[in-house]
Amino acid sequence: MRKSIFGVTLLMTMAAIETLTVTAEPAQARSLAIPDISEWQGALTATQVQQLKPQVAFVINRRQYGANYVDKDAANNTSLYVRYGIPFGEYDFATFTSVKAARLEARDFYQRANPATRFYVLDYEVNDLRSGSTNAAVKAWYQAMRSLTKKKLIFYSYASFATEFANTARQAFNAQWIAEYNRQKPAIPYAMWQYTDAAHLAGIPTAVDNSRVNVKVHPISWWTATGSLTTPMMRAVSRPIVEKTVAPVVKVKPARVIKTKHRQHVKKVVTKSVKKHPVTKVKAKSSKSVTKASKARTVKKRSGVKAKRVKKTVNHRRVAAKKSVRPVKRQLKHVVVKKPVRRHAVKRVVKHRRVAKVKRAKKVTKRRLSQSQRHPRRLKKVRHKR
Repeated sequence: MRKSIFGVTLLMTMAAIETLTVTAEPAQARSLAIPDISEWQGALTATQVQQLKPQVAFVINRRQYGANYVDKDAANNTSLYVRYGIPFGEYDFATFTSVKAARLEARDFYQRANPATRFYVLDYEVNDLRSGSTNAAVKAWYQAMRSLTKKKLIFYSYASFATEFANTARQAFNAQWIAEYNRQKPAIPYAMWQYTDAAHLAGIPTAVDNSRVNVKVHPISWWTATGSLTTPMMRAVSRPIVEKTVAPVVKVKPARVIKTKHRQHVKKVVTKSVKKHPVTKVKAKSSKSVTKASKARTVKKRSGVKAKRVKKTVNHRRVAAKKSVRPVKRQLKHVVVKKPVRRHAVKRVVKHRRVAKVKRAKKVTKRRLSQSQRHPRRLKKVRHKR
């Protein structure tokens, strides 16, 4: 907290000093010309430079037109500026086509520029980009230059182009030099305004571009100061810069994800144990006339469908036993007698074996009774034992 308060106090003090510098600067210095000179004005002579010195506050000279073309009169003119004590800056007319090309162009510009230059300018007014974004390319140029020098870096363009192609990247520069060739000032914030391209100065045979410094942002002394940049960029002296305290970023560990195997749902199959019914002996009911042999016979009860069939046959036999003896007589008509038998023996058979015939009728299945139309089964004649 003490550091931030100290930083705010220091910035406010610097702003106050710069305000005093602005007011202390004579009006004559603020009315001096700031020409833009290149090979179009030709190679200057010592006499021309001496004539130029009292008319200008400082000069901005072009060093290169892209990375592949060096201004042919830049070395001659800048050496004369150094000899006769004219403060100057140099600019690179940008023609880079990618982010990588912007870095290379900045490196070449720094190596070619005169070491006595007070600041470096990026002149970005033509979009030749083939890949990437223009803001990224301008940012790459700035970062490459900032890694090579601590001097002031200036962004130059006209208002509409600056806002469309470098609206975010241009904010990193120490000052903005905006061109607007009319009586009205630029619509965007600026530190220097290039207001005409038809100024005439003694010692220069052709018309030149001329500019004015916005002393509310940076005074002329800021532009002509030698050495590295020690103060941050100020948009307006009347508004002191308050240092913003940024809260430290707390790194949060990512949540640990525990992978678990998916358990398949297994259906429990409950098998019911089927108890086998025990085999029981059921005595068949018979009438009084049923013989001992028929009484001794029993019907076994079985499990499942067979047990049901046995029950049905037993019930059917009971019903058949109660029926009249007429079906038995019909069956007796078809009895085949193999051996001659006496009449009284036949009568005895009919008389005493009537119940036996009923027993035979009990053995007749349900299927035989339903098919009564078929020919009845021939019964063998049973001899009567005397």
